[in-house]
Amino acid sequence: MVCLSLKEEGKEVMLALTTTQWLIIAGILLTVGTIIYRTGEWKGTLGSALSTVKKKVEALEQKVDKIYDRFFHIGISHVFSAQSPLSLSDFGKKIAHETNTEEIAHRYIEKVIPYVRGKNDYEVQEFCFAYADVSILTDLREHHHNDFNVLSLYAYNNAIPLDDVMRVIGLFLREGVLAYLKKEKE
Repeated sequence: MVCLSLKEEGKEVMLALTTTQWLIIAGILLTVGTIIYRTGEWKGTLGSALSTVKKKVEALEQKVDKIYDRFFHIGISHVFSAQSPLSLSDFGKKIAHETNTEEIAHRYIEKVIPYVRGKNDYEVQEFCFAYADVSILTDLREHHHNDFNVLSLYAYNNAIPLDDVMRVIGLFLREGVLAYLKKEKE
């Protein structure tokens, strides 16, 4: 038996506990201390995990915004002037002048015609931009390495996305396709 003497408000109180009781109290205090420590450790891990999730969600949001801008706001690009129908801005004209975008676009006019016959001018425009972004870009990468290298190096050296160069090709493609369809009607 272990005795503990405590003084409280001028009174002395004796507390007598057996060794077993002291071990139980020590065990309880040790368990509570461990739980408190582990909870703090868990909160730190949870906070770190939430921070990581937040960063990944923000990165994903930026990627989704880029995809949205690329496919749904093609006309808002600084390559075009804000008029209807879309035409090249001074920046777009500079890209066209310094690259072979017009020549590249003209190679694909006849390939596009079967897909756009009977469509209105807006539908032709949208198809040409999408075709340039996907089909022409893929064809350049796989079969016309020199043209792809020229365009991608131009984009790199001028700190612009390759998408801007492809939009210029899409505009030239639209012009060529609309002219072809107009001749076909005559």
